[in-house]
Amino acid sequence: MELEKELLKLLKNKAYTYLELCNMLGVTKEELYPILKNLEKNYTIYRSKNNSYLLTKDSEYRFGTVEKRFDGTTYIKTKYGIVKVNSNFAKEVVNGDFVRVHLLDFEGKNGLIEEIITKNDKLLTGTVTFKDGIKYVLPDDKKYRKLKIRLDDKDRIAEDFKVLFKLGKQYGNVSYDAEIIKIIGHKNEPDIDMICKLEKEQIPYNFSDEIMNEVNQIPDEVLEQDLIDRSDFRNELIFTIDGDDSKDFDDAVSLKKLENGNYLLGVHIADVSHYIKEGSKLYDEALNRGTSIYLINRVIPMLPYEISNGICSLNEGVDRLTLSVIAEYSNEGNIIDYRIEKSVINSKKRMTYSNVNKVLNGENVEGYEKFAETLKLMNELAKKFRVKRFKNGSINFDRNEPGFVIQDDKIVDIFLRERKDAEKLIEEFMIEANKVVATTAYNMSLPFLYRGHRIPDVDNIIEIKKLLELLKIDVKYDLEEKFTNPLYIQKTLDLCKDGDYYNIICDRLLRAMRKAEYYPIPVDHYGLAVSEHFGRFYTHFTSPIRRINDLLIHKIIKLFVIGEVYQSDNDYNDEFAKYDQLNPYYASIASKTEKRSMELERYFDQKMICEYLENFVGNVFSGQIIRIDNNGVVVECNNLFKFRIPSHTIPNFVCDENKICYYSNNEVHYLAETIDIELTKVSFEENVVYAQLAKEKRLRNTYGNNK
Repeated sequence: MELEKELLKLLKNKAYTYLELCNMLGVTKEELYPILKNLEKNYTIYRSKNNSYLLTKDSEYRFGTVEKRFDGTTYIKTKYGIVKVNSNFAKEVVNGDFVRVHLLDFEGKNGLIEEIITKNDKLLTGTVTFKDGIKYVLPDDKKYRKLKIRLDDKDRIAEDFKVLFKLGKQYGNVSYDAEIIKIIGHKNEPDIDMICKLEKEQIPYNFSDEIMNEVNQIPDEVLEQDLIDRSDFRNELIFTIDGDDSKDFDDAVSLKKLENGNYLLGVHIADVSHYIKEGSKLYDEALNRGTSIYLINRVIPMLPYEISNGICSLNEGVDRLTLSVIAEYSNEGNIIDYRIEKSVINSKKRMTYSNVNKVLNGENVEGYEKFAETLKLMNELAKKFRVKRFKNGSINFDRNEPGFVIQDDKIVDIFLRERKDAEKLIEEFMIEANKVVATTAYNMSLPFLYRGHRIPDVDNIIEIKKLLELLKIDVKYDLEEKFTNPLYIQKTLDLCKDGDYYNIICDRLLRAMRKAEYYPIPVDHYGLAVSEHFGRFYTHFTSPIRRINDLLIHKIIKLFVIGEVYQSDNDYNDEFAKYDQLNPYYASIASKTEKRSMELERYFDQKMICEYLENFVGNVFSGQIIRIDNNGVVVECNNLFKFRIPSHTIPNFVCDENKICYYSNNEVHYLAETIDIELTKVSFEENVVYAQLAKEKRLRNTYGNNK
């Protein structure tokens, strides 16, 4: 991070070659190369023809995305502003193309497209419609609505059918042919919006006959030969704890108090890799999907139901194959010893979070009587883990997620899903197992997939520091100086905890965080305060039914830690080299598919919120102002619903330059202020809920303006 800052500081003055930069910074080529490549990749710096590096904003070039307006005017949206290009020289580009532009003036407002770096091969969905006897596709994506996208007469597709297509040949400024990829179905079919989204993102949601043929060859119960070389825990008090509506169970837990006063924790994870063999269609499909996608009323699984809910699911009362982390902890929660081994278990109870929380609160729950003492002991240990983790600097954003009540495929209520002791208990045990596995791999120098979380970008922290100062929040330390230690992010959250600004600061800090990803090299996890400094690393090992990373980790652990490589015909060095070579690819797949899954889940969560709030158009809500900018105001109600108030609906709206307040006639309104708003519109195209100031406030403002 420091090296990158020094590099950018140097380039503010003039351009330098690779060797000049190495000499001036006092580093080797190997140290500087990845930083240069990353900055060049995101177009922060530019490499000229004579191989000198300079800041892109100081160069004669810009890089950005083509946006053609309805009148034919063509603009390029870049990170340094919008560049206009002559439409006569932009006929080869279409909306969404990523291009290099040569600037034609010192202000950087006009340019000439020199190179199409990436063509927009984006898949779109839309509805077939007729107008003046011509067949068109009306795109679902609002950005493409002004384009005239024609269908060929030979495309025999009836009106009102949804299609997957790409933009074809261009005619004039806004007319295109449609290149039909697939007919999806009629616009009124059930789940058609969800299916269109999956098709557009190229996410498979059905399993082929070939894959199902392989599934049918897998036994639906544990066989005698499967038990060879496995520890037998079938008589142990082991159980699962999951959500009330969970269907697949890939983790189970056990705990004993030893005679020496220490705890013996068992985390038992479904041995999916026993059934999903490398080179099979099932394996390739799991790699392609990368992760299960959990939508509100439907799951797009990584593995077929027969695997995820059947032979690999740790269902109550049946034998199941597992990989177990058995670890001994002191009374203070420090790890003493551990082992990782293949095992077989028989879950004694399918528990739910709601019932376990009742037990932990001292209630008697039928069927849980013989587990009560163990659950209380588990909660005792989990709290010790949690205290220790936050003492080390782990960040707790403490934001509850929305829960949805569905009846007859219709949403009838939304509530805040509170995380109580049962949820936290399982979280702590899974985190601990993940640490044990990753640290084992690190200590053995194995080819591995780590879960890493980089420190935030300093510019984002500077913005938050400035906001804290503007809001007059008395921070006793320099956040810009201290933020590399996550403990100070948590201190900042704690400082705001009981004040009006907590949601705002929490929201800004969350936005400042980088996304955790998978890496083929050891990387610290900032958010969990897991680092080499504490002698520990992190991975994802505990969910092989729904994450490809975990499935791959199981294969590596079984091969090299448990030692299956020595029982096979394969050479240790060959297997080691294979994973060493493939892990960068696997890390990329796991990160990419996880990001895709999260974006889709958020999209449909928001879509469901929009569907629910459509019933309340015209109603008045009370909420807190959490964001102000030149486009308007964002108000959050009940920590659940975010309403956008466009600036043009607020009388004489003026945004403060620091964005901590806005002016409307003779009034001023600040961040964190509670105001009444009226829900005016739900935009399903944008997935946004719009509001305006409540009627009384609008009338008062209008009256004040006339006066």
